[in-house]
Amino acid sequence: MLKHSLPNDYNGSRVLLTSRFQNLSLQIKPDCKPHHLRPLTDEESLKLLQKKLFAKENCPPTLSEVVQHVAKYCKGLPLAVVLVAGILATIQQDYWEEVTRCLSSTIFMDNEHCMETLEHRFVQKIAGKSLEDVVDGYLMDLIGRSLVMPTQ
Repeated sequence: MLKHSLPNDYNGSRVLLTSRFQNLSLQIKPDCKPHHLRPLTDEESLKLLQKKLFAKENCPPTLSEVVQHVAKYCKGLPLAVVLVAGILATIQQDYWEEVTRCLSSTIFMDNEHCMETLEHRFVQKIAGKSLEDVVDGYLMDLIGRSLVMPTQ
């Protein structure tokens, strides 16, 4: 199905397809050999994260440790670095340390406790919107960034 979405019009165009599914390229073009990319080093992850967060500015010394922790947390996956940078960019820098603590720990809690935690720690009040509507907006943002994949 994907192959038919990428017609060959013999005009020299190329499509670069990236995937963590190793056999995907064989499904599209059985005689091709996939190119395997290595994960980023911690240093490369840090550089990418700083570029996404601060553009041409330097990372403030007060955030240096937090940013290093986030880069390491992304385990060399460029998409993870870009996604987390996108999320951090929407949050006040004062909360970055708390967000990174949550990233590095897995917490299982019931819906009510989860909503309370979000309300008190991360959710910024938006006039005229309920907590649930604000959190739904955040969830849709995460889905749009492919950080969360919804299931039925």
